[in-house]
Order: sequence, then structure tokens, then C-alpha cells
Amino acid sequence: MAGLPPIPVQISQPGEQLLTMQTNLVDEPITLINAAGKPGEQEWVPENGGLKNLQFGLFAGVQGRPEVGSRVVAVRVPFPWVAEPVDGPNRYYIFTECDGQKLYLEPSPLKIWPPMVTLADRPQAPWELRGLE
Repeated sequence: MAGLPPIPVQISQPGEQLLTMQTNLVDEPITLINAAGKPGEQEWVPENGGLKNLQFGLFAGVQGRPEVGSRVVAVRVPFPWVAEPVDGPNRYYIFTECDGQKLYLEPSPLKIWPPMVTLADRPQAPWELRGLE
């Protein structure tokens, strides 16, 4: 992920929900859940412009053309994310670009369990990245 060193991090939203990859299946949704106590599922490393999950070795990305509302899922190859610093230490908006438009990593507006993440045309709350080394 552009803008970050390649060290393991946990990525959270307010309320301590962590970006989580729960299975090793491609195209399974990336979710937001509280600390699960399962090493690696909620740990990510910026690698080759993408976000690689430490447990499963897959990346957070989008299948097909990125657009508003696209689900963020497990993918095999790095998907290009950018970390844009915002107010305070370790706080970032995370986005990808398509046709010159920024598409932000955001909690899905769908009220389902577990909550998923999607792409949005504007950021809400910044993500907090906590280094694990």
C-alpha cells in the first residue's frame, strides 16, 4: 500500500472493529469485527502496493472494475491501495483510484453481520493503523 512501510499492522475503525479476512477463499468478503484472537486474520502487511493478510497470504481488493459500492474481498494479486494521512498519528483514509476518481475503503452501509467493507465516493471516519513490531 503506497505511503506505508512494509510492517505488519492492524487496521481499525472507531469502536475497535478490525479489518478481518476470515477464510482463505478468494472472493470471500473482508469484514469488520472486534478482536478475534485468531493470529493473522486481523493482521495485514503493505506489500507491492496492496494489503496482504498475514494468515492467508491473500490481498484485500475488488474483483472486476472498482466502482462505488464494490465489495472488498480476498484476491490473489496485490490490489492498489493508497494510505492518505489525516488528523492525528496513525490515522489514514485508504483509497484506490479508477479513472481519476478516489474510491475509499469504508464500512458497508448494509446492516448485515458480520459487517463488510466496500468502496465509497467519499471518506467517513479515518482508519487507524497500529504497527505490530
